[in-house]
Amino acid sequence: MWRTPERRVRDRASATRRSFLVLLLVLAIGLFPPLSVNAGSWVVASAYRVDKVT
Repeated sequence: MWRTPERRVRDRASATRRSFLVLLLVLAIGLFPPLSVNAGSWVVASAYRVDKVT
């Protein structure tokens, strides 16, 4: 009788944590390509600047 509420609370917490992790994963997948493109363009621009300076 007393153990079922604890299990329900644990399941609810794990479910919310799981959904939060899935949301984080989706956000990372959605945000990573533009971030990587920005990083790549920044690296290319910095290399181009270095080539211009030297």
